[in-house]
Amino acid sequence: ALVLRSAGVIFQDSVGSAATYMMSKTTERIKAFLSHNWSVPIWKKFVALSFHFNMDVTCCGSALLSLLLAIWTVAGCRPCVDDVTHGRSGFLIRLLFVPIFFILLFFTRDLCRVFGSNGPLVFLDKACINQVDARAQLAAILKLGAFLAKSDQMIVLYSSIYLKKLWTVYKVASFLALHPVDRMKVVPVTHAIVLVSFPLIAYIFNIVHLVLNTTSNLYLLQYAIGFVCGSGYMYVLRTWTRDRILIQSRLSEFDVHDCLCFREADRPVV
Repeated sequence: ALVLRSAGVIFQDSVGSAATYMMSKTTERIKAFLSHNWSVPIWKKFVALSFHFNMDVTCCGSALLSLLLAIWTVAGCRPCVDDVTHGRSGFLIRLLFVPIFFILLFFTRDLCRVFGSNGPLVFLDKACINQVDARAQLAAILKLGAFLAKSDQMIVLYSSIYLKKLWTVYKVASFLALHPVDRMKVVPVTHAIVLVSFPLIAYIFNIVHLVLNTTSNLYLLQYAIGFVCGSGYMYVLRTWTRDRILIQSRLSEFDVHDCLCFREADRPVV
């Protein structure tokens, strides 16, 4: 998916051009219709979409890496360090696994483009609606239902403001009028951040633990670092839980009359 190219640079802003429109092409079916809010930071959307589109490849690639390192270990070829707790032990898997996991997660689509694969076809308003020709833009907006009807699924990048915006609510309502609810995939952007935070915090702790174990036996320092990393886990989980509660609260209090429109001139069209 070109939307993930160059760390999702297309999500930088909502301003389209002839160049962004050239990224689209005519097709009979759309794999996924992306529904999001432009006010959500680009990095949050990039992380959420990376998990959705790249997780299978990332897991397979990481598993293959683990298998290769295991074979290397059995063959007795891996480099080792002197661990004050466990004696001679390998360190490559602890050093490389998480960085390679993130490289595959965030840059799989860039790597695929090198081999001529652009990934699944998705609908993104900035690229698929002509943003230069006002007449063509209005015609595409009025035919938005056709794009939704031809989409196999809708990916909702859910944030705290998603149900406050009239356009996103309209797209969700239109999609559910045309497709069963199981065709809609809700991806809360905060959940993706949680999934990134866990391996990152664990990796930091692992590397610090490895360095300290190979240079000294400062157990109190290791415990202190473990406490800091554990506190980081707790903070992330607390944020995740709070956002889940907010999602339920917003759904229960939803009223379409309270929705905002970026351009009030669009409200009659919607």
